[in-house]
Amino acid sequence: MRVFIQDYARILNPSKPEPKSYSALDQARERALKQIHTEIDLFVLSLKNQQTDSTQGASNVFNIYSPVGSIQTGSGSTAYVMQHLDDQIRVQLSNALSQVEEGIVKLDKLPNHPKDEIMELVKESKSELEKQKPNITKLRSILSTVGASIQVVASIRPAYQVLKQTLSFLGISLP
Repeated sequence: MRVFIQDYARILNPSKPEPKSYSALDQARERALKQIHTEIDLFVLSLKNQQTDSTQGASNVFNIYSPVGSIQTGSGSTAYVMQHLDDQIRVQLSNALSQVEEGIVKLDKLPNHPKDEIMELVKESKSELEKQKPNITKLRSILSTVGASIQVVASIRPAYQVLKQTLSFLGISLP
């Protein structure tokens, strides 16, 4: 490698370069090679550890989904969860939507979304909540959109915070 660079150095610059530059080049090459060798050693070690882990038995995997209280253990496990809204959460959500609705009415326009469309979504959410068996998937989708559309509006920030807190019961986390 050094000979190759020396040949090019002679072609590009007929005056002979200082020996210090070759020493610095050798040191840089050695550092790079050491780093590469270390990475290879770490990779081989991780492969050995994976092989050891698989021969000693599978490790436990725990996925915990707090909004619905499901705990899954091991790969390929399945959890069946029925999520419903109790009366207390319905009232809280309805109150939060009323606050959002009042806040939106006072605005001239929303920054990123048409005001009338978001108002329609709020009303649709309220009517869905009034049903005997509301469609949770539909509510989650609509309310995520409503939350995202009002999060940057400072004048209705308190209503957004109430909505954000209430939506956590449905497993929706807003920023």
